[in-house]
Amino acid sequence: MTAGEVKRLTTPGALFALVFFLIFPPQLALGDFTLKTAHLVIGIPALLGLRVFFERIFVQKSPFTVLVSMTAGFVYLLLVSAAYGFKDTDGVKAMALGFALFFAGVGVVRLYQKLYGSTFVSKLLWHIFGSAVLHSAVIIATLASPEFRQWLYTYVKVSDVALVGLDKLYRFPGLMFSGFSILSTVNALMLVVGLVAVTETQDGRTWRVRLFFSIGALAIVIAILLSGRTGMVVLALGGFCYLIARWARGLRLRRSELRHIVAILGLTLVLVAALPAFVDVSEYQRNLQFAFEFYFAFEERGTLSTTSVDELVSRHFFLPDSTYDLVFGTSNFGRGEQLPYIASDVGYVTFIFGAGVLGLLLAYSFHFTVLYYAFKSPFVDPRLSFLLTFYVLALLIVNLKDYYFISFTGYSQIWFLLVGALFAQRRERRQTLRLETV
Repeated sequence: MTAGEVKRLTTPGALFALVFFLIFPPQLALGDFTLKTAHLVIGIPALLGLRVFFERIFVQKSPFTVLVSMTAGFVYLLLVSAAYGFKDTDGVKAMALGFALFFAGVGVVRLYQKLYGSTFVSKLLWHIFGSAVLHSAVIIATLASPEFRQWLYTYVKVSDVALVGLDKLYRFPGLMFSGFSILSTVNALMLVVGLVAVTETQDGRTWRVRLFFSIGALAIVIAILLSGRTGMVVLALGGFCYLIARWARGLRLRRSELRHIVAILGLTLVLVAALPAFVDVSEYQRNLQFAFEFYFAFEERGTLSTTSVDELVSRHFFLPDSTYDLVFGTSNFGRGEQLPYIASDVGYVTFIFGAGVLGLLLAYSFHFTVLYYAFKSPFVDPRLSFLLTFYVLALLIVNLKDYYFISFTGYSQIWFLLVGALFAQRRERRQTLRLETV
């Protein structure tokens, strides 16, 4: 990228748009041609990230070690795929995407540093949250307006399964190709980012910003319920873990924060109570039954369960028959056209069939390498340490239901943005300390 191109990107609006489309890259239907915007929105900052990495960050051991961890996983997946004739290369492609996202995260964070200076982490967190609010508004609009829904999906391509959900008005993908429970998880992760931003940044102390957070949080919760219920579990876990993390750091909820929580709950209750006066809720009975199936199941049967969870437990947990395949994998991630279909949505099952337990450990190891550096250094922002830790915890849990590795579906982009911020801030704080000691 030229200096002029970088300068044009370093405006608040341009950076927000970059983060928004990085996390939610639509596939645009342009006649008979489909433009996958993810390749553009990731490729451009990745080129900048490559330059930044070799000019500024390469001298640090931490990001280089993360790349080594990723390379180990990539090489193993490549070897397994080669041993079976490259019939299924999903794992290899995912790791290749991981390298692009790593450098894209470095590049985007560098732009934030140039524009916002020492407050770049706070601004990045707010932009991630704001992106979730904007995308949630799109999802809600597709529910509320059939005309907007028809117009949007004339130009935004979604999967056939997503179209079925849209036709039945119970699953809404927004700008994403598929959406579903993975989108609900992404929304939940971004709302947790917003929770950290509103409680631990200077901007979050004004009533206007807290009002924006309250309305935005409500919109995200609605979007979570309209895309999948997994996000509600992630959100509840995130709120609980954040309270524990604050307690561990010796922080307590301030009175203003308690009033804010009460205000959000009160606003939610008022809106829910007033909804039947303005909207014919009978049209959305299917949405309500789907979103609150746990509650209806408990009321009818006295059990906290759903049809999808019951099916998952009874049919989706199984392993390869041979010990060799269990350890080293079969290079079959279950969705390739040339190999047998693996009838499981569970992430661990899918990955073990594809790369074995050994491949699972190697491919996911870079997450734990990042966590090592997130807690090793005194230069690390505790906000980033918490968010990265919670991300990994959520990843471990949601892989019990769906396949979460590296993809264009949002959660990988958030992770690598936070990783880029972690290493940039470590370097910045080290330089500041050196200058103070000179």
